[in-house]
Amino acid sequence: MLSYKSTDVEKILANMPAFKNYKIKNSTNSIVIEYDASVIRPEWINAMFSESDTEAKKACYEVARQLKSEGLSNE
Repeated sequence: MLSYKSTDVEKILANMPAFKNYKIKNSTNSIVIEYDASVIRPEWINAMFSESDTEAKKACYEVARQLKSEGLSNE
């Protein structure tokens, strides 16, 4: 499973306008993300946190592709 520091996750989420709000709780190793479901499909979010690295990577690419096509990416 992929592992990230909470500061890394915060940097990523802060740069994506489709993610409206988020809260990271280190004490429970959890994250709550409010996002625009008209831009990002809910199943992609679920897959991003999959136990399968392959599924998580695939979902990340799908989200990135969608954000770029919607003009919501800083890249």
